[in-house]
Amino acid sequence: HDALPISNNLLQQANIQTYLKNEFAGGASGELAPMETWLEVWVEEEDYESALDILDTALNAKGTEWVCTNCDEINGGAFEICWQCQHPH
Repeated sequence: HDALPISNNLLQQANIQTYLKNEFAGGASGELAPMETWLEVWVEEEDYESALDILDTALNAKGTEWVCTNCDEINGGAFEICWQCQHPH
């Protein structure tokens, strides 16, 4: 899922240690059950509640939509980079 790398970065910026599970398992999709190949972000148990709060805030952020100056794509207010071309806001 595209949000997971962003989620991982947000947590690392908050000094929460993350562990990626199934980072390279995508190539096995079709041979394994889909759930066995999905990328997962794991955190230590003591950081779990803080991580949920950070991700909930980031993923439910309200803001003004903006148009990318690079590709003219409309982006939601929660995006800091264009979802289409990854150009910064």
